[in-house]
Formats: sequence, structure tokens, C-alpha cells
Amino acid sequence: MTNVVINSISSSPPYTLTSLKDETEIQKWSEFCASCFSDKKPIPPPSSYFSRHFFNDPMRDARLVFVIKQTNNNNDQHDQHQHHNNKNEKDVDHDVIVASTRVFLREISLGHGNTCWAGGIGEVCTDPNHRNKGLAKHLLHCAIEAMQVYEHGHDKGKLQCSLLHASPTLMKVYETSSNYKGVTTHWTVLPLNGISSNNNNISTKLNIRLASFPKDTFQLQRIHKEYSEDRFVGCIIRSREYWNEYLSKEIGDSMFVLYTRSHKKQDTDNTDNNYDNDKVKILSWMSLKVRSDTRIQLRDFGCCRKSCMEENISMVTVFSMLLGHTLARTTTTMDGQPAFLSSCSSLSMELAIPSVVYQELKSSIHVNSNNNNNNNNNN
Repeated sequence: MTNVVINSISSSPPYTLTSLKDETEIQKWSEFCASCFSDKKPIPPPSSYFSRHFFNDPMRDARLVFVIKQTNNNNDQHDQHQHHNNKNEKDVDHDVIVASTRVFLREISLGHGNTCWAGGIGEVCTDPNHRNKGLAKHLLHCAIEAMQVYEHGHDKGKLQCSLLHASPTLMKVYETSSNYKGVTTHWTVLPLNGISSNNNNISTKLNIRLASFPKDTFQLQRIHKEYSEDRFVGCIIRSREYWNEYLSKEIGDSMFVLYTRSHKKQDTDNTDNNYDNDKVKILSWMSLKVRSDTRIQLRDFGCCRKSCMEENISMVTVFSMLLGHTLARTTTTMDGQPAFLSSCSSLSMELAIPSVVYQELKSSIHVNSNNNNNNNNNN
């Protein structure tokens, strides 16, 4: 793929749509994105968030970052840089980024073991002084055209579909303008004080610690495939590189694993010769994210149901243990800054989890209750 350049967009002032040339332009692009999200609550993401998000991605391609620039003359530079007013006039570029979007390369599940490569649309932003001019629509159409001919070099062929996350208010816009089809994700919000964390009867053989990369990668990858990739269409396929280079740096400091020490040797990747204990069996993992002063989101979760059955431990017990441990530790906001949860039992605190996970927890409670009744009857 060569760099995309469209010399003009019919409007006043004139605009140029282009892709970034290479990774040397990422810093400038990151600063622009941060300026567009400077009013985001509760804490706006700094430019380092966008640059980190890019460079941690093992499938990154700067040519898939599309920007619209305005070519300014000396008389209107100051007006177009109101949000960069700390710069001297001589430091202001003549070609100013005023809108941007990025294509993420991801392999996703199609169900029944089938996968395809997709282009995800993200980092969509427009300078406040240039909104309501259709610039985002131009960028989206350009990104779609680029995805239709893009070959990503992984010997997988061309991209077969595209996906994006949008608020319900914008869903119709993407459906009518770009032929996307809206799919609603379902979440369940629970009061934290209503989630049981009584683990007094749990065996002391269960332990919780931060995930360790690449030591845990093989087991986490296998569990994620069984728990998510094989079950849900649209789920991102997490390769070894995705775990080690992306997730470990993006959420690794908030991902906790629950494990037991098995008498049987566990499967490990032979390339990880420094794995210090191949009898550690991971049952589940969890990562949380602070969304507001009153809401926490289940950011990432996986559970090996087969291993839980072998250890005679219910999924709700595993979830409860991880939740209590993770809440007591430091979690992070979008920009990577620490946010301490000191009063998680407060009536005002809520936990948002995918509804499918909530239904599994309810089923686990029901099964566990039946098993306890059967044991009591046998006694």
C-alpha cells in the first residue's frame, strides 16, 4: 500500500486528505488527538496515550492513519491554532491537521473456528473549529477505500470486513453513510455491595497475582480461545504477539490471574525457557477500569471452565475472589494514571459487566446450589 493523497476537498477553506508517511509523524498526530479530546471527562487522555496505543500495537501501520490538513496562509494561522496558542508564530506548521481517523488491523472470530482479518475504525476526531463540515465522512470513506485494497503482509490476504464502536445516537449515521450494520452490546450494572465476596470456605491452594508476560501467555492465550474466541463472533483473536506486545503494556499492570499449583505439569510454550514453575495452572483472570467516581467496568475477563470443574470451584467463586482482590489494588484510568478505590463497598459504587458474563455467573450460582443440596442429601 502506498500513501494516500487526495489533493482537494471541495470546501472553503481548502483541505487536503492524506495518510501519514511513516512513524516519525506519530508524535505530531498524537498531540492533535489529545487536543481534540481535551474536554473528555473525568480525565482527558494526554498525547502519550495515543502514541503508546499506536506503538504497542504489533500490527500498526502509520499509512493507515488518515488526516485532513488545512493549508494556511500567514493571515489565518493564529485563528486555526487557538488550541495551540502556546506556540510561537514561527513554530506553527503551514499544513495543520484538523481531522483524523485510524484503521486498526485485527483478526476476528467468525465462529466455529473460522476467522478473518478486519479493519477497525478508531481515533476519530476533528478540531472544534472545523466540525460540521463533513470532514469525518471524507476520512471514513477514504479509510474504507484503503481497506478494500490493503494487504497487511501476514499472508492472510485482504481485509474482509470493517468494524467500529459508536454511540447509539451515531449508529444510524454510519449505517446510512457507510453501510455499517448496528449491533448492540449488552451490559449489566450491579451494585458492588450486592456482590458476595465471602471466600472463607475456599481452599488455600488458590492464589492471585499480577499476570506475568511472557510466562503466562501460553495459558492465557489458550483460555481466551476456549472462553471467547470459539464462542463469540467478532471476538479479537489474540496472538502471542498481541498478548506480549500489546495487552501486557496496555493493561498488564491491572490484570490479575487466579491460579493453583497442580500436581500435573502444565502445557507451556517451549520458547519460554525461563518459565519458573510449569505446575502453575491458571483458572481465570480479570482486569477492571475506573469509568467514573461511581462506576467500575469489567475491562477483561476469562475463565477456564474445565479447570474450575476439575478443581471443584464454581465460576462465581472465581469471579468473586478476583473481584475482591482486584478492587483492593490500584486500577487505572484511560490515560494510565492510577486511581485508588478506597471505598468499594460504598452503596454508590457500581460494577458494569457484559450481560453474557452476568448470565454465566447466575447459572454458576444455580449449579453450585444444586450441588450443595445433593451433598447435603447424601450426608
